Amino acid sequence: MKKKIAVLMSILVMFSSITGCSTQQKAYFDETEKMAKWESTKSEITGNMVMKVPITPVLREGEYQTQELKFETINFDIVAEGYTLSEDGGNSTKAYVKMDLNSDKDLIDIKDIKIFVDNQNIYISKNYFDAIIKASGQPLPEGLKKITQEYIVLNSSLDTAGMTEEEMAANTQYQAMNEYIKSMTSSEKREKVLVKASKIMDLLEFNIPVNKSGRTYTINIKSDQMIDMSIKSIDKVFANTDQILKIMDLGPEFKMTKEEIAEFKKQYDETGKTQVFQGMTVAKEMIKGSEITTKETFTDSTYQSEIGMKFTLRDMMDMNLTMIQKAKKIEKQEIVIPEIKNAISMEKYMEAAMPEAPLAPENIETVKVVSTK
Repeated sequence: MKKKIAVLMSILVMFSSITGCSTQQKAYFDETEKMAKWESTKSEITGNMVMKVPITPVLREGEYQTQELKFETINFDIVAEGYTLSEDGGNSTKAYVKMDLNSDKDLIDIKDIKIFVDNQNIYISKNYFDAIIKASGQPLPEGLKKITQEYIVLNSSLDTAGMTEEEMAANTQYQAMNEYIKSMTSSEKREKVLVKASKIMDLLEFNIPVNKSGRTYTINIKSDQMIDMSIKSIDKVFANTDQILKIMDLGPEFKMTKEEIAEFKKQYDETGKTQVFQGMTVAKEMIKGSEITTKETFTDSTYQSEIGMKFTLRDMMDMNLTMIQKAKKIEKQEIVIPEIKNAISMEKYMEAAMPEAPLAPENIETVKVVSTK
């Protein structure tokens, strides 16, 4: 039953990002759907992040921190440009991004970070991960120096760690879940997905307010509001589990019996509800003052977004992020994805980073890439 519950929660998270309930929200997703069907898009992104972090004092043995915390301010800048290629009516997507990341105080300075997206597979240039290690003040491990591949490949689909292609093909729950996720992102089935999302979000009473002015859409939500909405929605999940499962229609592999649903609700009522409320109450105080603001404007051939986020973690960190993206529709731009032999999995990269577990030469080219066909 635990696996079924995990699947239920995962799908609810996906639906919460769709939330096409109101007229404004549906109009917004109509705009994003039109943009997704542009054959090629060119984008430019600029961003700035300012972080305030506490300075750890040097204390002698037996001393305790008694004075007021002092904070250090660090600036990070990001500049990126790239292309996307949409094929098969928006059901297949490729992307390429070249990015520079730097900060003051000589903490980090990474040029020419390259990122490729091939549907579920994401290739990130190895120089990014190497630079992060060096920025921590550690020398690059010998195992990483031996890697000749230029990219680390990640997979954004279901967790398939430890599963071979044959095992994935034989795993009925994996196959059913994968097909369900594909149906959620399929442009042909978009309307059905939005109907499901609307019904479920109505049950959960989870509704992020979207304001519309012409073809400009804005959102402003504060941390207190988000926490309160989350607590209420979690309660609604357990109160309406049977109806949610019926709307989702996940298939026989994930159906829950009446007895399982009753046990699910009982466990929440007995212990889970108190734990959730206590945890959320603590979180509410820890991040108080945080908020996010977005502004997105569409035309028939351009798109611009402005994101502002303030995140506060009491006595630990203050962060202010601004990000601006400008995109325009262009003629078809082909994107050449790196060859498999020029990529290594994150698992193999991490193995190579461990001094006690150097990467064996015969394994260095082994990488699992899930078929995108």
